[in-house]
Order: sequence, then structure tokens, then C-alpha cells
Amino acid sequence: MGQLIDLVVYWIGDIDEGLSLLNSYILMILILSLIRFAASAARFSSGAFLGWNAHKRLKNEFFDQIQNKPMKFHDSVRTGELISLTTFDVGQIGDFLFIGLPILMNVFISLIFYVIFFISVLNVPLFLACLFPFLIAYFWLLFRFNRKMGPV
Repeated sequence: MGQLIDLVVYWIGDIDEGLSLLNSYILMILILSLIRFAASAARFSSGAFLGWNAHKRLKNEFFDQIQNKPMKFHDSVRTGELISLTTFDVGQIGDFLFIGLPILMNVFISLIFYVIFFISVLNVPLFLACLFPFLIAYFWLLFRFNRKMGPV
């Protein structure tokens, strides 16, 4: 860290300018972290409410549909098994909305904040030069995974 500060001071020329520039970068990182924390808290609470509400509504709508069927339907279909399977599937949808969707949103929110930070602090060619190897590795792993999972 000391060498980084020395490099910034040498690059700027004046120690006061270098430290003020470093302090402004640190302040920008802290502000972006606080914004990200607030967005993550809102995302988590809204995801929990959305998952719970969707689970409750889907399950109630399904039970209402099953209860309003004629007795002939209940004689010909194994209703208990149908209710059991549907309850499990609705639970999986609720779990995705509560657990999976916030993870996906976290990735996209983080990506947006990182892009804003890199564009505002660094120059765009340096950002693209740093991002390019990761994009190549990502797409290579994605195609490799799809090729291995394709026959399944």
C-alpha cells in the first residue's frame, strides 16, 4: 500500500494533490459500497416478500381449482399425489424467487456498479483491456459446459 501511495504521489507530483486524489477515490469507493449495501438490502427484502407472496398465491389458486372439480375428477385422478407434486413445485418456485433471483440480481447490480466505477475512475481502454481476458474465459467455460452437458 505504501508503494501505491508513493506511486500516486510521484505521478501527481505534489504530495497534497496525491493524497487528496487518493482520499477522493477512497471516498468514492465507500459511497458506492453504501449504495450497494442499500440496494442489496432492498433486493433481499423484496425478494423474500415476492417469493412468499408468489408461493402463497400459487398454492391457494391451485387448491381452489382442485376443490372446485367434480367428484368424477377426484375418482379418476390420484388427487393426493397431484397435490403433493404441485406443492413441491410451487415451493421450488418460491425458493427460486427467494434465493435464486436475488443472486442473479446481485450479479447484475454488482456488474453495473463496477462498470460505473471503472468508467468514472479509469479510462475505458484500460477497463476493456482488463475485462477482455475474463470475457474470453467466461465464454470458453460456458461453451465447454454446454458441450459436456449437451447430450444429457
